[in-house]
Amino acid sequence: MQSDLQKIVDFSEYWLSKAEGGLPAFKDLLPEEIFRALPNLVVWQVIDDGADFHCRLCGEDLNLNYGWNPTGKRLNDIIGENPSVAVFADNFRLCLAQQGPIIVIDSFTGHFGTAKRTVGIIAPLADPTGRIAELVCCSLYLANGDREEAVRRLSTLFPRIDTKN
Repeated sequence: MQSDLQKIVDFSEYWLSKAEGGLPAFKDLLPEEIFRALPNLVVWQVIDDGADFHCRLCGEDLNLNYGWNPTGKRLNDIIGENPSVAVFADNFRLCLAQQGPIIVIDSFTGHFGTAKRTVGIIAPLADPTGRIAELVCCSLYLANGDREEAVRRLSTLFPRIDTKN
């Protein structure tokens, strides 16, 4: 857990460094600078100011833990198949409303019906006009007992949202 959690801390600090002059854009995130976090990243395109979200890419660790790859899918369609992931849409809309990154701790059901718990950050990415066009999420799956350590280490970086599912 310690090294996995460090991926989120490192990515959070990286995002903050890119946000010094305003919200960063997707093109500002360089894979060679965040390669350790890539398996834990998901990028969602914002559709109609948050009415829906389109998964542009999803890291392999998340695909393996969830049970399938959501790349190319719309979140509303995913929610139609698995209502427990509606918490993601709520979190994304909160990030949009706050116009800044948040920490989330979620419980939901994975693709194969397995209970899942995750911790991560959701951070906005801007288009050339400065409008939020995408959200980047860096997250990991929690084992029993890991929640407190995750909260302690991440809550100093961003506001925390703790969902109750």
